[in-house]
Parts: sequence; C-alpha cells; structure tokens
Amino acid sequence: MAYIVRHESETSTLFRALLGILIGDTTSPILWTLYLSDFKLLSDATTDILLAGIFITNLEQADDVILISLTPDGAQRKMNALWKWCSINFMIINAIKSLLMILGSISKGLPLFRFGNDAVTIVRTAKYVGFNLNSTKRNIFEDHYSKKASKARAIAETLLSLESMVGVLPVWEARKLYMALVDPHLTHGCEISLDVDPDLLKPLEDVQNDFLRRILGLNKRSMTAPLFTETGLVPLRFRRVTLALTHLKYLSTLKGHNRYVRVAVDDSVHNRYVRVAVDDSVQLSDEGKASWAMDLRYVIHNLPFNIVLPPLSTITPQMVDAVIKSVNAGLRAYLQWSIDDPNSPKLYLLRGRLEPEKDSAPIQKELCFRHYLSVVNPKHRKALTRLLLSSHCLALERLRWVEHRRPRIDRNLRLCRFCKAEIESPEHALLQCTASADLVLLRDDFLARMNHDIKRLPALNSMPALEFFTLMISYRHTVSLVAKYAFGVTEIFESTPMLIPALPLHWMIQSQSTD
Repeated sequence: MAYIVRHESETSTLFRALLGILIGDTTSPILWTLYLSDFKLLSDATTDILLAGIFITNLEQADDVILISLTPDGAQRKMNALWKWCSINFMIINAIKSLLMILGSISKGLPLFRFGNDAVTIVRTAKYVGFNLNSTKRNIFEDHYSKKASKARAIAETLLSLESMVGVLPVWEARKLYMALVDPHLTHGCEISLDVDPDLLKPLEDVQNDFLRRILGLNKRSMTAPLFTETGLVPLRFRRVTLALTHLKYLSTLKGHNRYVRVAVDDSVHNRYVRVAVDDSVQLSDEGKASWAMDLRYVIHNLPFNIVLPPLSTITPQMVDAVIKSVNAGLRAYLQWSIDDPNSPKLYLLRGRLEPEKDSAPIQKELCFRHYLSVVNPKHRKALTRLLLSSHCLALERLRWVEHRRPRIDRNLRLCRFCKAEIESPEHALLQCTASADLVLLRDDFLARMNHDIKRLPALNSMPALEFFTLMISYRHTVSLVAKYAFGVTEIFESTPMLIPALPLHWMIQSQSTD
C-alpha cells in the first residue's frame, strides 16, 4: 500500500507500508489508534484499577476497546463517555457486539448497562485478542486451555489424515508440520497463562504425546521421555516455561511509566504499561498474594530439577538468559535420567549410546533428531524404532502388560517362542536365537551385508549380544540395512504365537475376582 499524508497546505512524499497485518490495509490499526488518541477518560481513584501508582482506565487493541471499572456506576460512566465520543466523531457503537464481564460471582440487583438506549449483555465467557476468558471459574484461562487443546488436536488429526492420500509422513517432515501448525496452538498465551494447574495442561500435553507416538509408530503404553530424546522436540511443559521466561526477558528491558516525564518519541523502552503491570504483580507476589509473578515463581519451583529464579524486582535480561540456560540443561539431564532410571528398565537399549556425527566422532546427545528416524522405508523405520523404544511385539514387552484377564508376567518367564530357553528380548531375537531356520538364514544374510559395508566389524560371538546390537545401530550409513533386518525379524516372530507360561491357579482366580 502507498500513502500520501496531507495536513492543511503541507503534503508528504509518497511512502509505502511494509509492516502490519497482511489483510486489507496494513496501516489500518495504526491509523485507527491515531484517530482514537484523543479519547480520554478522567482517572477516578474509586473506580479505576491502580497498577504501581498508575491508573488504568481503558485499553485498546486497534478497535477492540476495553473499559475497566471497579464499580457498576464507574462502568456506566465510562460507557457514556465512549458513546458520547463516538457520536461526536461520527461513529455508532454496536451494543449487540459489545459485552460486559464481571470478574467473580455475578450478584443480583445489578443495573442495566447501556450504550445510549441499547442494553449491553452481561456474559460469563468472552474472547478478547485471541484469549478465551471465563469470569466465574477459578482460573479465568480455563476455557482457553480446553479450546486450544481441541483446536490443536483437530489440526494434528488432519495432518495425520494426510497419510491416506500421500502415504506415511517422514518423521522430519511431520515434525516440521507439527511445529508450524500444531505447536502455535499448544503454546498460545503461555507467556500470560502460566501452568499452575497440571490438570489444565494435561490435555495439551496429550495432543503432543499422541502426535509424536503416531509419527514414530509407537503404542499408547510407550514411555514419554523417548518421544523427545529421539525427535529433538521439547516437552510442552518445558517449552511453555521457556517461552514465558523469554517474555520475562523482554519485560525486563522495559522501564516503568512515569507520568511526570515527557518521553522522547524514539525512546522505545519507556512508557510501557505492561511493565507497570509487571511491577505491580511483583509487589503482590512479595506480599504473598496471587499474581502473575507468583505463578511464575510457582512454575519454576515445581520443575523436576532445581532452578534459582533471581528477584523479579531487579532481574535483568542477562539473568533471564542464565535461567533459560539452566532450564534447558536441567531438561536434558532430566530426560537422560528418565532413560537411565534403574527402576524403569524398558529403555535399556538407549543407555550409554553415542549419536553418530557426519564428520566427527560419535558423541552423546540427550536431545536430538536421531539418525535412524531418517530411514526412508516407513515399515523398516518403525520396526527399528519400536525395538529401541520398547514398543515391540516381543515377549519382553508384551508380557509386561496386563491384558485379556492375564496378569503381568515376571521378566524371567517371558521366554522366546522359538527356543523356549532365553528371554525374548530384541538382542536375543536379532542376534542369538537359532531355533528358527528362517531367522538364522535372515541373520546370516544380514551379517554378510554388514561385513561388506563396514570394515573390521567385530564378529558376533566376540562380544555380548547387547553390546553388538548397540554397535550395529551406531553406523549412520548402514542404519537402513539394520532397520530392514529388524522388520524381517519382527515379521518372523509375529507369524508365530507368543509363548505364554502356565499361570498358577491363584493368579487366575485373582484375575477373575478383580474383573
């Protein structure tokens, strides 16, 4: 859009608007703000909100106007003032599209609020600048959580439905689509609505976890930590905290409003009411009262690792950067601990592994996009992924489940369906079992190909099977061959019924009695 400004006898040169909303006139919000700039409301200590010594009478987001009052009379006076200003400036307020919200319980005997002669409806829920608000619930953002979770799930399911038309989505491409289309809804408003209530956050986390399980080919019983250690994505809880801290960093660069000092036009760090609100929030928090600052302290304190948050009244951008760095480091350590936890042996194949680098020696990475997820064939990729992340069809995993009136089977009884002597684990199935002729032929062919592609590959019987298994998936250029072999092995095992040990009678009786 190109513009010329004329004032009396003066005319500007032609200029263009290169920033703004990409719908209609890009400068429309700015022009409206300039037009509305002479709308003034006199401060009233009995009806106005006081933030750090500054009265807040009204707020505007382009033509979305909010009038704020502590009393019904004050609200009506402000409505009258806005209605009068509009009538003088050749505008009409649409009372039908206007709403009045009372934060807290709505008492009886309230007066009828009007714009001119038209009544304005009192509501419990409303949407303003993208936020769904509910005035009667304990958390005013509760509806926002549920609506964003619903929206994000609908988009995620739409993305996954593309597979019926284009085939299975590669993990990297699905990851990019997730970040572009789903993540914005899962993180919307996280800078303002901090996650003090886990029950509100859980539906959002479920969307992320379900999507990642689907693109990786895992079942709903799979552990959550590998969803992130393998894809490089950040768990939603920590991503929202990091974004909130990034917002805090921006806020710490601002200076509070001083109504007695004229601000230079180019001084962009002054005259920010949001900083006034933050200062007031910090003061409330210091007094032990509920506020945004109190919520931030609560969220940081309840992370599964220790983080020290500096005093918010004196915090600087450099301090916030240090906190964000600590959160990221703590997250990586927490995810690695989830894998190494001795009380949870499901992920033993991921312990102590090194991620192969293209031009350097393998290194340990707690959080990255793993090389085996780039295997092109989706069936082969999912077969290897399921073996590594303990979401496979072998007895070691399946007999851990309680299903079909059968209790959980002890680990030492989860025997191989072919040899009936060893535990049916991934390393046993791929490298040890010799009781199936088809399995032995497939393994011999696989090892011959591996020896051809990898110089000086150790002999299979020269090291423990688990160590050899870890070694053979550590080569980037042969991972597709390993994935193909994993797929062939799982097909052989799935073609034969799993060996289920005879259960003691009291187990069966207990299972029936708890049905």
